[in-house]
Amino acid sequence: MSTQVVSPSLSVQAVLQKWGQAEVSRRVKKLSPEKQELARQMIALDLMSRPVASFDSGPLYWLTKFTKTEDEHWFEKGTQFISPFPRKEYFLPVMQHMIDEKVLFIQKSREMMTSWEATGFATWGASKVGLFWLFQSEKDDKVIQLVNYARILHRNQPKWLIDQNPLIVDNDHELMWKRGGKIVGIPGGADQVRSWHPYGLISDESAFQQEFEASFNSAKPVCKKIICISTDAMGPFHTICKEAA
Repeated sequence: MSTQVVSPSLSVQAVLQKWGQAEVSRRVKKLSPEKQELARQMIALDLMSRPVASFDSGPLYWLTKFTKTEDEHWFEKGTQFISPFPRKEYFLPVMQHMIDEKVLFIQKSREMMTSWEATGFATWGASKVGLFWLFQSEKDDKVIQLVNYARILHRNQPKWLIDQNPLIVDNDHELMWKRGGKIVGIPGGADQVRSWHPYGLISDESAFQQEFEASFNSAKPVCKKIICISTDAMGPFHTICKEAA
């Protein structure tokens, strides 16, 4: 096989389109073990970088095949502390909306893993695409938890993938990747949002943020994407969801 498949000068996507996945796999098998591994890594990087809702490419491909979650309640549940991100079918339409919509409101139950999926989408965007995301919640400990979700997804990747884009800033409220992606956690409040100009905002437990409406209005002019997630409660979050239904 030509070494073009592992050459950074030739688009992996172009090679896949030209030959197809089956032919690429057949040709990769003829390479030396080292070049086989490099080719597989380049193909995986290309697939996971695509903005699509699928378990075979895009954010969910990365989440379900190349990283894992951690559950601090694993013992009482009788599950593993570190587990693969689950392949739940409803993740697909939720991810499609995250990709397509500028503003997305999600009413959730506590066992749906919606915050994990949204955090995974933002972590994918930061670490694989180089985007800047804000995480906001009313309480600081919740913000720290959301940033830690992103940290968990980063550190549970295979070493070769971590090395593709390592963290250069890592603290309770901020993660920054070498190739430019960033996540910053901020407490509730409209003034907190005005201090930044991110690509996107994830507002978690929006229904319980005292200044949610003001924060949301501050984010709309500067963010290309806003994802608001919460269990329901009376207030602006409930009203917006009801009006959109």
